[in-house]
Amino acid sequence: MFIIPAFLAGIAYLFSRFLSDREAVVQRDQAALNREQAALDRRDEMKDQYREEIQQKYLDKMGELILEKKLIEEITKDEDTSSLILARGRTVSTLRLLDGDRQNILLNFLQEAQLISHILKGTIHNESNLSGVDLGEANQKESYYKAW
Repeated sequence: MFIIPAFLAGIAYLFSRFLSDREAVVQRDQAALNREQAALDRRDEMKDQYREEIQQKYLDKMGELILEKKLIEEITKDEDTSSLILARGRTVSTLRLLDGDRQNILLNFLQEAQLISHILKGTIHNESNLSGVDLGEANQKESYYKAW
């Protein structure tokens, strides 16, 4: 008589143990997923900070070229000066590293400074995603824009 209840109790114990083990595995997997997501979030934050630093350094250096090297005055000479060549190289390399929003900020800065058509003149943007970016007055006949 005690065999059936003992057997059922044993099965209930094993089933309870199985569910407990299963729940432990699920919790361990969930914790691993949470750690992975936290690592991805930290990586995204670091990328964002890096892009922000790149943008700020670009704006600082361009500010120096505009104020100290008189870049705006140089472009009226209608020739490629060393400052303009440096600004062009710095702009293209920076655009490749920035996301779309920061690219817009950078290009709006150039447009407001009335430099965009001079700096982007003759450049090739095959690695910069400029889709959706308002290039304004940039001379598109002398520049080539290809979004990837």
